[in-house]
Amino acid sequence: MERVISPDDVRWTVEDLWTLPDDGNLYEVIDGELYMAPPPIPAHQLFSGNFSYYLDRFIRRHKLGKLLAAPCAVILPTRRRGVQPDLFFIRRENLSIIGKKAVRGVPDLVIAISSPGTARYDRTTKLWVYAEHGVPEYWIVDVPREMIYQHTRPKAGAYKHTRIYRPGDRMRSDLFPGLVLKVTDLFE
Repeated sequence: MERVISPDDVRWTVEDLWTLPDDGNLYEVIDGELYMAPPPIPAHQLFSGNFSYYLDRFIRRHKLGKLLAAPCAVILPTRRRGVQPDLFFIRRENLSIIGKKAVRGVPDLVIAISSPGTARYDRTTKLWVYAEHGVPEYWIVDVPREMIYQHTRPKAGAYKHTRIYRPGDRMRSDLFPGLVLKVTDLFE
């Protein structure tokens, strides 16, 4: 994810997201700065499809909420932060944050599928932003290394617990009691 260079006096707002070109790039605004990522690579999209398939089936079967995917704006409570997570989950009791134009509030789970151009941003800026807003779980998927980092229990702007999953492991989450994801299946 690259910071877009703009004149020093330009401060971007979340409303600016709807004025940007529909050019296949993903745009986010964090604290007045505009960030842009190019279209994802095929491995990113293959993982996203597999992961969505397994997770969404479980969510629908148990009527837990909704799984959404980028491009879709999520406006976090500061209103100076508009992000577009690769995948995110909103529990049934929080569905009121889904608006006509954007999700306005804090998702219960955010999943970032990192690519070489976004890995550092996902592990630093986005990790801090999601922890600060109290996103209960933030998962970072490292597709080339076939690893999933599960960050949980945010407190005072930092995640207090991280688990790392690799092929052969079985992934679980307190958000989805009874769900066991075989990491090997997700990276097929």
